[in-house]
Amino acid sequence: MNLIWKVSYFSFCHGVTSTSTIAQVKKDLPRSHVLVNNNHVTNFRDLTKALGGALMQKSIIPLLTQASCALLVYKLTESFPNSIVKDGGEKLVFHVTVTKESFCVDIEKSLVISDSKNLKPMHILDCGIHISSELNDVLITSDDLL
Repeated sequence: MNLIWKVSYFSFCHGVTSTSTIAQVKKDLPRSHVLVNNNHVTNFRDLTKALGGALMQKSIIPLLTQASCALLVYKLTESFPNSIVKDGGEKLVFHVTVTKESFCVDIEKSLVISDSKNLKPMHILDCGIHISSELNDVLITSDDLL
């Protein structure tokens, strides 16, 4: 995986939060694959229990929506101006690691770059987003295409 973009943690979090974050997480949980400390979580109650205290919940829950991929899709659209970026058909995967003092969220997403004229797929990309409470930046990666 290659680093394709680095964005400040504050800017990234500002871009993914909304007034309906909890409702969106509840909608996205069934269509995502969420692992918290390697335990599969399928509903909101189990998610909040797995995350622990309120501070970790407030820090992590907004990151567990499809909105977390918005900057990635934007960057790919910018990199391939005559193309369309589409979902790769795989579930959005969240790997969450929580300790007493810190957290890390790794997001995996498969995306398809298609020709805008005939919609024929040109590239399938495996992408990642790495968010850590110990870093100032969010790292967005992709396989070797870019």
